[in-house]
Amino acid sequence: MSRRALFVTAGLTLVVAGALAVAAQNPPQTPPPIPQPPAQQQPPVPQPPVQQQQPPVQQQQPPVQQQQPPVIQQQPPVAGQPAGQYQHGQAHRVKSVLGSRVSIQGNLNIGTVDDIIFDDNGYIDYLIVVNQGKYVTVPWEAAKFHFDQHMATVDITQQQFQQIPTYTTQWPSFYEPAYRTRVYQSYGLTPGQERRIERRAIRGGG
Repeated sequence: MSRRALFVTAGLTLVVAGALAVAAQNPPQTPPPIPQPPAQQQPPVPQPPVQQQQPPVQQQQPPVQQQQPPVIQQQPPVAGQPAGQYQHGQAHRVKSVLGSRVSIQGNLNIGTVDDIIFDDNGYIDYLIVVNQGKYVTVPWEAAKFHFDQHMATVDITQQQFQQIPTYTTQWPSFYEPAYRTRVYQSYGLTPGQERRIERRAIRGGG
């Protein structure tokens, strides 16, 4: 290498060394941070108002109505049927009554049923009992029938029966108050509309 080239190389080396020394003494300064714009505050988001929960409305149940027992309309009693038992009783024909033997206490025969008396409403009020051509009136409810034996009994004594008026051809006025009262009292009964409504049945037996 020529001497000129050596001088050039040495000169460059010194320049580089000087630059490095200067750089070491003056380190590069960090540039200040770029200021950021202030963050814009977002407006508060409106919240929906809190609704207070209402207690559930309880539907009032309608009051339970107690069912009333059905009213059983009683049908008119069947002739020959005890009062209170006619709803399921057995029907009897008039022929099963006519000709029945009638007796009083002591099994004393006072005759047979010859006829039946009933009013304008169809309610039977009397039996007509005949014995040797003489007729006697017997209140319908005073007789207790035994249809299987074709007979009826009346709960009076012989002395009571002798006080009951008899008749032959001239029949009495069966619904005349005085006659009704006398006949009913002879059998220990009391005539009256309420009694006629309550019974309307033969005091049956068997």
